[in-house]
Amino acid sequence: MFEFNDEPEWSGLRSEFDVEELLRQCLRAHTQGSLQALEGSICLPEHMEHLTSYCLERGRYHEAIAVASLWTMLAPYSAEAWDRLGVAHSGVGSHRHAVEAFQKALACNPNDVEIILHLAAAYSEAGIVTEAEAYLDYALLLDPTSEDALWQKAVFAQRRGYYRDA
Repeated sequence: MFEFNDEPEWSGLRSEFDVEELLRQCLRAHTQGSLQALEGSICLPEHMEHLTSYCLERGRYHEAIAVASLWTMLAPYSAEAWDRLGVAHSGVGSHRHAVEAFQKALACNPNDVEIILHLAAAYSEAGIVTEAEAYLDYALLLDPTSEDALWQKAVFAQRRGYYRDA
């Protein structure tokens, strides 16, 4: 469901940095709860976006949480930053934190069907089926032709034993 196929564009970074060193800096900054541990050249939201995608693509969810958390500090009104943080939390099974991140993403962009579907999936994984179903319905209200929303709604109906609705 969560796919990130963007090739990171590292041209804005100094050449002596490698990705693993950037991740170490981000983990250190996240542990300290401050952006001050980061080198100045990687303190751009675009770089945090690429690093987060890099981690998510490789299933390195704990690192993705650290980087995406820093990204939300740099760009607190970025729906994409909050969404990716939610995806990372979902990856480690932290559904409560995922829901919180997806809700913040939705507050930034209330009509983004992809965010709504991520939120519905997080509620579903957390076992909060009424909220999951409400958000699936909301996604279909916004985009009745959304294949992802229709598919998730069918899977959700099947899981609940409503085979006719699936």
